[in-house]
Amino acid sequence: MTIGKLSAKASWALIALLGALLVAVIGVGAYAAYFADRALPRTTVAGQSVSGQNRDEIAQGLQERASHASINVTVDGTLTSATLEEAGIAIDTDATLDDVFAPNGSILSRISSLFTSRDVQVVTSRDDAAAQALTQKVSASVDQPVREGSIQFNEDGGAFSVIEAQEGHSVDLEQLASACDEAARTLTTQDIDLPMIAVSPTVTTQIAQQLADKANTMLEIPVSITDGIHTYSPDARERSTWIALPDLNAAGGAGGKGAAANTGALDVTWNEKPVRAWVESTALSTNEEPTKGVKNVNSRGDVVAVADPGKSGWTVNNAGEVADELLAALKDGTAYEGDFDYDQTEPEFTTREIADGAGDKVYQAAPGEKWIDVDLSNASVTAYEGATVVQGPIPMVPGKPGWETVTGTFRIYLKHQDQMMGCSPGYDYCTYTPWVSYFHGDYALHGAPSRSSFGWSGEGGSHGCVNMPVDGAQWIYNWAPVGTVVVSHY
Repeated sequence: MTIGKLSAKASWALIALLGALLVAVIGVGAYAAYFADRALPRTTVAGQSVSGQNRDEIAQGLQERASHASINVTVDGTLTSATLEEAGIAIDTDATLDDVFAPNGSILSRISSLFTSRDVQVVTSRDDAAAQALTQKVSASVDQPVREGSIQFNEDGGAFSVIEAQEGHSVDLEQLASACDEAARTLTTQDIDLPMIAVSPTVTTQIAQQLADKANTMLEIPVSITDGIHTYSPDARERSTWIALPDLNAAGGAGGKGAAANTGALDVTWNEKPVRAWVESTALSTNEEPTKGVKNVNSRGDVVAVADPGKSGWTVNNAGEVADELLAALKDGTAYEGDFDYDQTEPEFTTREIADGAGDKVYQAAPGEKWIDVDLSNASVTAYEGATVVQGPIPMVPGKPGWETVTGTFRIYLKHQDQMMGCSPGYDYCTYTPWVSYFHGDYALHGAPSRSSFGWSGEGGSHGCVNMPVDGAQWIYNWAPVGTVVVSHY
């Protein structure tokens, strides 16, 4: 073979190789362009192929798969079914598609997909409220939930009593959660049969009884506080608020799972806040505000007399210390007897101007003030305006022995031009009575037309009323309005 022939063969071989490479380049380019916006070959989502599908096609497929997937739970023959949505599972389509198309941006990744496979996990989110609702729905098919032993205060008995613990039934909710996770991962229906599980209470009746016994012992500790006059003690209902009971339901939880199930740490303690509140409220109830007194003054402002001394005020000054002492005694389990101590507040005084010359009268009237002097010693009635006599003395007859006329300072509160008096059981008379001015209870100033003489007292007197001549009683009736002061005295 000649050199010329060899060169010709080599040239043709080179041309063929270059042609093949050109075809390959063109093919690769066409492949890369086709899969620029399509899922690469050998790509699956949750185990199902999506190769060659665009975003819309894959999204539609995901939604269809999700819509057909469900969780079917059977408990003791009762079936509870829920869609993924009802189970609180939502498909994040955009995030899932982003994962599917993440390699598409690289030509090398597109080419390598010819030789490797890739399964993309579905991106999901969980609605805790919906998931909890499904859990409760499944749990509701269980006939008897566990009941932890507990304590309650009975007002009728004035003591703490126990609500007995009760064994219950539950289901393995972890299996339910796993089934929901599997349905979300595979977008397939999950059928599970959950057996009922016997659940023993964590807080037994015995534990609750021990706590109730301790609370009742605490309840019986004697407590009293005195203000020097009265003694105050809390009743059983009040004391029950002083006792802090542990949260037995929290201690038990769902069969003790994931809860503070250390029942050995459960205890009954004193609740400081309501103890202090009772001491403070009791102290406040014993406090007395001062009441203002009244000093009568003349026209010059000189004090003539103390008409009303007023009343001192008293305020507890050691409520905090009493509360501290009480709490210390309670924690020691000993009886407590406390004493309130008080600060005294002197009363303030107002002044009341009286008429000049009224200082020596039985009633120190203001200038021009109308008042009536009923003098039982000399059997007379005198009308005053300020310190000036405007009528009288008018002779009268007061109550007879055993029916004495009341004494004191009063005000006219009711008036009748006339009425029949004594016309009721217990009275031995029934008499027409004119010009009646009542000043205290059944006591009145009134005319006595049946009497022929006045200005005396003793046997033959009235039944307590002030009997007056008709004209004198009429004058008093017309002159003295309701509210007029009446001073009856010896």
